[in-house]
Amino acid sequence: MPRRVGPQRATELLLFGERLSAVEAAQLGLVNEVLPDETALGKRVSERVATLAERSVRAVTATRALLHDRTDESVEERMESESKHFAELLHDPDTVATLRAKLDRR
Repeated sequence: MPRRVGPQRATELLLFGERLSAVEAAQLGLVNEVLPDETALGKRVSERVATLAERSVRAVTATRALLHDRTDESVEERMESESKHFAELLHDPDTVATLRAKLDRR
C-alpha cells in the first residue's frame, strides 16, 4: 500500500482504520474500477472472464509471472526476461492458435 498511496497516507489509513468510499479508493489507485451495483459487477466479471477465456493459458500464466516477478532487477534484466518469455510463447501451439484465431476474425 505505501507504494501505491505513499507512506504517509498508507500509515494514516492503516493505523486509524479510515473507511474509504469506492470513488476515493479508485482515486488512490486501490481499485481498478467503480461500478454502480451488484448487477453491473456481475456483468463486468462475466465480460472479464470471457476475455480471459479467449487468451492462451500459457500466455496469461507467463504474463502473471512477469508481473509478480522480482522487482529488484534492472531494466535490462527485465527486458531480457520478458523477451525470453515472449520468444517461448511464439513457439507454443496454444498461443499460435489463439493469435491465428484473433487475426482470422479481423
